[in-house]
Amino acid sequence: MIAKRITAGAVCLAMTAALLPAAVAADDDVIADSFAYFEEYEEYEASEQLDNESLESAPDRVGNFRYGKVTEHGYTLAWDKVKGADGYRLYRFDKRTKKYRRVKTLKRNRIRIKGLDAGQKNTYRVTAFKREDGKINEGKAAVGKFTTKPAKVELCKIKQRSKGYVTLRWRRVKNASAYNVYYAADGGKYKLLKTVSGKKGELKTGLLPTGKRIKIKIRAVSKVGSSIQLGGASPAIATMVFNKLTVDEIMDSYNNSMSVTQVNPQGFKLSDSNRSTLSYHLNRLGGSAGYMLYDIDSGSAVAYNADTYFNTASTVKMPYILYSLRCMEDGDPPMDKLLTYLPSDYSGGSSWISTQPFYSQYTIKRVMELISEYSDNCGYYMLQDEFGYTGYNKFIKKLGCKPSVNPQSRWGYVSSCDSTREWACMWRYMHKGRYKDFAKSIFSTTCGANIRAQLGNRYTVYEKSGWTGEVYNETSLVAAKHPYIVICLTTVTDAARMRDVAEISETIHNNMWNYYNK
Repeated sequence: MIAKRITAGAVCLAMTAALLPAAVAADDDVIADSFAYFEEYEEYEASEQLDNESLESAPDRVGNFRYGKVTEHGYTLAWDKVKGADGYRLYRFDKRTKKYRRVKTLKRNRIRIKGLDAGQKNTYRVTAFKREDGKINEGKAAVGKFTTKPAKVELCKIKQRSKGYVTLRWRRVKNASAYNVYYAADGGKYKLLKTVSGKKGELKTGLLPTGKRIKIKIRAVSKVGSSIQLGGASPAIATMVFNKLTVDEIMDSYNNSMSVTQVNPQGFKLSDSNRSTLSYHLNRLGGSAGYMLYDIDSGSAVAYNADTYFNTASTVKMPYILYSLRCMEDGDPPMDKLLTYLPSDYSGGSSWISTQPFYSQYTIKRVMELISEYSDNCGYYMLQDEFGYTGYNKFIKKLGCKPSVNPQSRWGYVSSCDSTREWACMWRYMHKGRYKDFAKSIFSTTCGANIRAQLGNRYTVYEKSGWTGEVYNETSLVAAKHPYIVICLTTVTDAARMRDVAEISETIHNNMWNYYNK
């Protein structure tokens, strides 16, 4: 005998936080336990359900099959009393045998289920029965799918942070169907950011508000059917989400000033003491100076006279080598191509090649190494013979810099803002370029590097300095945990005092990140 199939929609009377709008809070005391009601009936063979051959004397079907008081290891199952029933039978589906097994025969219309795993999902069937003439007659079954709360996410951290983006990582918990990621901005209420698959333990997101202090919590979600439970919220992790402005946009936003000025500070405030110390050391260099401290991760900057142009001296060799390497990305010309030292390449300035006979040959790689080791002017001219001026000027113009190099003026002019744009491009190349390791090698060993002399015992410092009788310039990228660029262009040669500028730059940068990491 086959019982008629009846299916009613599952009704959830107390929704959990996983189904609420994004404004739901992430704290345990705000998100209440769910208490779901199910009325779902399946087709079954009567011989499996009944001891008699007729439903005439069977009790009514069970209604409002529900659960509550949910913990990580159990819950209470309950259902409405059935008039005239002598008791109830509770069955649990066995995934291994694909059959229901009787859990218990009850007189009451509720039972506490214990000893389950966190996030464990089970399907139950409950029937009412009557005893009559020595037989047990069972009514139609109510079926419900239920889950315990998943475990609390204990380990959550910021894996990586970049402009506009944060990458989160957490330790996955057993039986999680998903993870809800919540955030609160500037001390506000927690909102749902995103629900992530239970198979993942990482999320890169650009959806967080920028320029604000953010706190993040994560809750595991266990879901089966219409039953949803959330685990405890992870400890909050704090971070700062930076705006997505490009280095060119940030440099463009700067208005030139003969005072120390912050650019794109995003909440960080330069102390009066550090402002005064930086001004003192810049003025102490003598003559005029242009300066930029630019933090790559946040885009926050500190500037002084940074839009004024100075003679590049040998600092131009860094962006020119960068341009040359980019021209060689497809392998043509190759690094081992020979360049010839011509009489037109002679320079009376710093050079090793100038001591060698005209028409001697060197590979492109060796020429670039000599520029690093000796700031070789002849080597720079030889690269210009090979790679030209037009392409280079187009390249730096695309970066937002002012083109000024040509056959009549092989050195050109540069501002601290433009040099910052060039070094930011070099930093990107050092991560993705074909010759990235070579670039790191030659610019971490350049000569005349006073910023490296001051900070090199703490970090790798990539640098290119340049000097003439009129200027002394230092351009550098400090590979700290949060890398930053320091540019200092001057009209007076005082190399030793440049170290004081490097040290106050480090102090300001540390204070910047002490603020951002609060």
